Amino acid sequence: MGGAGPRDNRSVGDTRTLRHADVPLGRIDQYELVCELGGGGFGVVYLARDTVAGVDVAVKGLPPLVKNNADELERIRENFALVSKLHHPRIAAALHLQQARDVSYAAEQVRQALRVMQGDTLMVMAYAPGVTLNKWRKQFPEGKVPVAQALEVCRQIAEALDYAHGEKVVHRDVKPSNVMVETRKTELSVKVLDFGLAAEIRSSMSRVSQE
Repeated sequence: MGGAGPRDNRSVGDTRTLRHADVPLGRIDQYELVCELGGGGFGVVYLARDTVAGVDVAVKGLPPLVKNNADELERIRENFALVSKLHHPRIAAALHLQQARDVSYAAEQVRQALRVMQGDTLMVMAYAPGVTLNKWRKQFPEGKVPVAQALEVCRQIAEALDYAHGEKVVHRDVKPSNVMVETRKTELSVKVLDFGLAAEIRSSMSRVSQE
C-alpha cells in the first residue's frame, strides 16, 4: 500500500493540516477528496468526505500491476471481503471495494498521486484520526514512551489482534506505521490499520512481476 516515490516515508495520519481548503481536490463517485493523508510502498491515501453518509473516510487505489490483472484483483476482492467482516473499536474498518464510475480531479498532481480512473477499483476504509505510532512516540525524550503508556498501547493492539485471530484473520504486517494513536486529554485510543490488505497486495505484485 507500486511505489509512491517521495511519499514512501510517510504514513496515514502524518498529515500537516486536514481540510486546508474548502474546494475539494476531486471527486470519485460520492467521495469528495479533502487532502492527502500519506502513503507507503503501495500508493497514496487520501482523506475524503462521503457525501451520502456524511462521514470522513480514507480512500486509495490499487497499484497498476494488480488492478490490471483479473486473477490478482479477484484475490484482493476475496481478502477485502474477509477483512471487511472485522468490527472492533481498535480496528480501522475496511468499508467498501468498488469500481469507480464518476471520477474528476481538480489538479493533475492529485490524479497522478491517487491513480484512480473510471473503471478502476477504489478501496474505502474508515478514517482513523490521530498520528502513527512512529510519530506519536517522538514527543517523548529520545522516543522513549513511559512504561504505563507503552503498556496501554500494547494492550489495545493486542485486543485488536486477539479479536481478529478469533475471526480467523491474520494481520501479516504489524508495525508502528500501521498503528494510529489518538490522544484525548489523558486517554489514548489506538486503531490498527491494513489488516491483511497491504500484505495481500504485496503478494499479488510479487506474483505478477514474476510472470
